[in-house]
Amino acid sequence: MKKEKIAILIRGEEHLRNFVKSGSFKRLEDACEVNYVVSNEIKIDDLSLFGGKIITHDFDKKNYVLRRILKELFVFRAIVHSSSYANYFSAPGKRKYLYKILSLRWIHVFLVWSFEIMIPLDKILVQKIKDISPLVLLMPVSSPGNVEYDMVKAVRKLGIKFGIIPVAWDNVSSKLFLYLTPDFVLERGPQNAEFARKIFALDEKKVGIIGVPHYEMYFKYQARTDLEERRRAFLEKQGISPDKKVFLFAGSLRPFDETSFLKEMDDAIEGGLLPNTHVIYRPHPEREARISEKSFFDEKFKHITFDEELKWAYLYPEKGYSPKLDNYLDLYNAIAALIGPPSSLWVEVALFNKPVLGLVCEDGVHFAFTSAQVLFKREHFKVWDNFDWFVACHKKEDFMDGCMKIMQIEETPGIQDKIRKDMHYLVYHDSKDYSQRIIDFINNYNG
Repeated sequence: MKKEKIAILIRGEEHLRNFVKSGSFKRLEDACEVNYVVSNEIKIDDLSLFGGKIITHDFDKKNYVLRRILKELFVFRAIVHSSSYANYFSAPGKRKYLYKILSLRWIHVFLVWSFEIMIPLDKILVQKIKDISPLVLLMPVSSPGNVEYDMVKAVRKLGIKFGIIPVAWDNVSSKLFLYLTPDFVLERGPQNAEFARKIFALDEKKVGIIGVPHYEMYFKYQARTDLEERRRAFLEKQGISPDKKVFLFAGSLRPFDETSFLKEMDDAIEGGLLPNTHVIYRPHPEREARISEKSFFDEKFKHITFDEELKWAYLYPEKGYSPKLDNYLDLYNAIAALIGPPSSLWVEVALFNKPVLGLVCEDGVHFAFTSAQVLFKREHFKVWDNFDWFVACHKKEDFMDGCMKIMQIEETPGIQDKIRKDMHYLVYHDSKDYSQRIIDFINNYNG
């Protein structure tokens, strides 16, 4: 039986890590003839990771002014569905009337058509796609640029349907500046599926819910029978007694004075306010520069352990570092709860059925567009106020009360089942393989 041909765009290192290195497309590679269109910017160390043909391409790096205008119009059209896009849009009053006119459906369609005509078609890319002749193109996206737009133009020219797979939790509600409407969207859960249907005005049948590729290992890990033994071994390796209640304090990408909060926790543990407790501090691997924050290593912590995997990234942030996904498994298994500013780690730890204390307060130092308080107002975070296992700390002086409350929640009978049920809204999972869900959608898709 002849296999269907599928083209998949791999544009960045994040896409390579989450989809290819995680083995998430393995079943798809077995069922279909998969052709990977890979940007030349990506360094591929191990070609055996790909179970399909690799076609490399040097995408145009020009910064087209016309596309910037169209993306701004997309943001304007999306502000009614997402507070995140509303934060991005800051046109003065009179200009807003112009945007209202230009974003009217048929005017906008005409603008997209006329602007894209003025941007050269990548004929070499068109020929490469024509040689493949795929049934559909799958396009993982984070924040689309010329790579994605040129790819869409190529498949549109050839009459090939394309679907997008937003990579991160906030992509569809914050960063999908994709004015070329996809034929279908494959999303992580019901929350983002609702955003996708509204923002792209798609029929419900054209938005599939397939989960998250690199989270599949989280669910498999939790099915193990030796979780308690692994927890004990992990903590002993960190020099932490397994009898301790361990909190994970996760750092933020955005500027946030984490050291001062850690110092308050250390003092509270030492003073008996948080008895028999220990903290693991894991800074964000790509943390932005802080205005004013003491280095973790300038303090003499007694009950805080620094996550050694992120030490290099903390000391030399300009070097860049991408953590290994499987290192998170034992860490999340070992902790009782998460503490930290708004982050996708809220989701990841909750997938391990652990409660979350969200630091959505000002830290007293960093007041900006991307402060923790402002970030929490973005669209994808709004649902968290509905979770009774989530505690929002809106004022820095309430931090310790939040710590004690999260300890009580963690000890509540049945709380893990409650978290598991609530998280299904954010991240879908079932007994099927991740790529099998993609196959099922494509087989049932009638575009």
